[in-house]
Amino acid sequence: MKSHFIFYKINQKNNEIEIIRILHEQMDIDDNLNY
Repeated sequence: MKSHFIFYKINQKNNEIEIIRILHEQMDIDDNLNY
């Protein structure tokens, strides 16, 4: 049970990083469109 919880927390962190990365990529795409 405990290991599942730890894995879940790690997963949450990865998801946050993934979301931030996706947002940055979208911002980059917007910047490229402006040029």
